Amino acid sequence: MTLAGARMNEYVTQKEISEQTGLSRAQLYRWIHRGLLPTPERRARQGSRGQPASVWPIGVIARIKSIFALLEANTPLDRVPKWLDERRR
Repeated sequence: MTLAGARMNEYVTQKEISEQTGLSRAQLYRWIHRGLLPTPERRARQGSRGQPASVWPIGVIARIKSIFALLEANTPLDRVPKWLDERRR
């Protein structure tokens, strides 16, 4: 594996996020807009004719699962960021 390939493994694409969490593309971008998730980075993909991909740090998967857990526990969406920040401390 090349160094560039190793770095890309630290990131996930929208497709991988959807496959691992069930979060739709539309919901992903709504949560970004609300500040629940970070904005993606643009990175070159190997073998993609130079087209950059939107990628997120792999930790976003755990954050999405935490958000789902909070929502299942009936936490209001506007309070989710506060709960997530408190869990990080």
